[in-house]
Amino acid sequence: MDLSEENRLARLLLSVEREENEVLGRPTGAFVRQLFNESDEEDTNVAGSDDDEGHVHLAQELEGNEVQGHEEGSVFLGNMSDDFDELDIIPIHNRLHGDIVTKADGSQAYISRNRKMLWNMQPSQERRTPARNILRMRMGCTVGVAKDAKTALDIWSLFFTDSMILDITQSTNVWINSNKERYSRERDAKETTPEELKCVFGILYMAGVMKSSHQILEELWSGDGFGVEFFRCAMSIKRFKFLLTAMRFDDITSREDRQKLDNLAPIRDLFEEFVENCKLHYRVSEFVTLDEMLESFRGRCSFRQYIKNKPAKYGLKIYALVCAKTFYTANLEVYAARQPPGPYQIDNSARSVVQRMIEPISGSGRNVTMDNWFSSVPLCFDLMNDHRLTMVGTLRKNKREIPSAFLETKHRPVNSSMFAFKDKCTMVSFVSNKKKHVVLVSTLHNDDTVDNNPNSPTVGKPEIVLFYNSSKGGVDTVDKYKESYSTARVCNRWSMRIFYSLLDIGALNTFIILKENAKEPKMKRRIFLRTLAKELCQDHMRSRITIRSTPANVKLRICKIMEIADPRPTRSAPPEDVQSARCYSCDWRKHRLSKTRCSKCKFFICREHTAPAICVMCTESRVPSEEDMSE
Repeated sequence: MDLSEENRLARLLLSVEREENEVLGRPTGAFVRQLFNESDEEDTNVAGSDDDEGHVHLAQELEGNEVQGHEEGSVFLGNMSDDFDELDIIPIHNRLHGDIVTKADGSQAYISRNRKMLWNMQPSQERRTPARNILRMRMGCTVGVAKDAKTALDIWSLFFTDSMILDITQSTNVWINSNKERYSRERDAKETTPEELKCVFGILYMAGVMKSSHQILEELWSGDGFGVEFFRCAMSIKRFKFLLTAMRFDDITSREDRQKLDNLAPIRDLFEEFVENCKLHYRVSEFVTLDEMLESFRGRCSFRQYIKNKPAKYGLKIYALVCAKTFYTANLEVYAARQPPGPYQIDNSARSVVQRMIEPISGSGRNVTMDNWFSSVPLCFDLMNDHRLTMVGTLRKNKREIPSAFLETKHRPVNSSMFAFKDKCTMVSFVSNKKKHVVLVSTLHNDDTVDNNPNSPTVGKPEIVLFYNSSKGGVDTVDKYKESYSTARVCNRWSMRIFYSLLDIGALNTFIILKENAKEPKMKRRIFLRTLAKELCQDHMRSRITIRSTPANVKLRICKIMEIADPRPTRSAPPEDVQSARCYSCDWRKHRLSKTRCSKCKFFICREHTAPAICVMCTESRVPSEEDMSE
C-alpha cells in the first residue's frame, strides 16, 4: 500500500471518530485508533521522521499530553496515559479487533471503554494460592457466650436481651398512659410487663408456624372447634390486639425532636442493638452474600421503595450481609433515603453501602458475592487493598471499565467466554444464550478455568460464573425462610413492619446456633419454632393460672400444655366467713353463685359441678360396678 492510500484511509478513520465524539459528547481528539499494524515492516515509519504523516508513536504521546506539529490527517491517542500503569505499550490495533493493544513484551491487552485501563488477555503464570485467599481463623462457628447456650430461649435472649425487652415495655407503657382516656374501663388499658410482651412474641411465632400470620384473629381464638387452643390459653384476643396496637420501641414524648435528625428515630436504638448482637455471637463462613431485602409495606413512609422485580413490589429496603453457607445474618442496614443534616446523614451510594456493610468482616480474607447494583471494578481494588477481602459480582453493561469487545456478542457462539486480567482481578464475559450475556468481575479467581466435562450440566461455564451462582443466593434464601414462617401481620406502622422482620431474622439466627450447639444438623425449624413459642409464653401462662377471672377450663389446658401437676398452685380458698361465692368451676360468663363448698378444697361449687351424693345404706349395699370388678 502506497503512502497516499494510507493517508486517505487515516483521514477516513479520523472523520468516523469525529462523528462518534459528537454523538458521545467527547471532545475531538479524545482518542484515535491505529489503523495499521506495526508488525508490517514495509509500512512502519520511525516516529518523528520526515515520511511519518499518518502515525505518531504512543511512546511519543506519553512524554506529553499534546503532540506538536502534527498535520490535520495524523492520528494520536489523546490523554490516555494519565491512568495507565503500562507505559511501554505499542500503538493500538483497529477497533474492529476489539481495541487491542500490543505491549512491548509482545503480550496483548484490551482497552477499557473509558480509555484508562488495560486488561491483559492472558492470566498470570503464577499458580500459587494468593495470600488474599488464605484464611487464618476458624469460620462458620459460634463464638463467645453463645457456645454455652443450650435452649432455644437462652439463644433467642442473646439477640433480644432483657434490657431490650425492658426498653420496649417502658416505651409501650408510655404510650398506654398517654392514651388511657380513649378507653372506658381502666383494665382495658393497663400497663404491660416484659413477661407479657414475650408472650406476644411467642404467639406471633406460633401463628407463623401455623402459617396464620395473615388469618383473622377471631378465627384463631375461636372456641367452636376451629380455633387454636394455644392462643386462648396464652392470652385473650382483646389483650393481644391491644398490645399490638400499643407496642412502641422509643419514647413517643421525645420522638418529634429526634425525627428532625433521624428518619429511623422510632426504631433506631432497638435496631442497632439487635444488629450488634448479630455480629457478636457468630462468626460467618469464608463466603458471604451482600444483597437487599424488601419488607412488604404499603403504608405511609417517606423512604418506602418500589422495586419491580421483587415479589412485594412496595416495601422497606434493608441491606443484609448473610453467610452463604449457613444463612446466618451478620449485618443489616435500613435504607432511610436522604437523612436530615446531622449525625445520621450518610452516603447512600453503592460503594459507601458496601464499605459500611463489610465492616464486621474487614481484614478477614473472606469473599463477598454481590449483584450488579453494588459491584464495580474500583470497588474490587478497594476491598482487596484496604480490607483484604475478595469479591465476585456481576457488572452492569454501562460500566466504563469494561472493554468494548466484552459487549460485542452478536457473532459469539453460545457458552463462549472471554477473559481479561489486571492486578489480581479477573473479568469474564459469558454468553449464556443467543440474546443474553453476563459480565462478571472477581478477585477470588486468577485464571480462565472453564468446565469442560461433557457429562456435566454446566459444561462450558466459567468457574467464576459457577461460583457466583452457588453463593449469590444467601439473602434470597433468608427471605424464603422468613416468608415460610413469617410473624408479620398487616400493619400501618413501618416501625412495626421492621420489628416483624427482626423477629424472623432473630429466630433464624437462633435456629442456626442451636443446631450447631446441639450437634443436630437435621433439626426441623418448624419444631424449633413451636418450642421457642412455648418457652416465650410459659411465664405469662403460669401467671394466668393464679388469676381468678381465668376460666377453669383454660387453667386446666394451661396445666396440660405447661406440664403443671397442680392446676391451682397458689390459689387459696375463700375465707370461712364467706357464705356464698361464684362457682369456681363454671365459666366466668355464667356467674353462678353457690353456697356449697367442696369438702376437700373448700371452693364454692354449683350443682352442675357437684358429684352425686350417696347415702350410707346405698353405699353399703350397692352392687359392684364393672370398674370395681376390673380393679
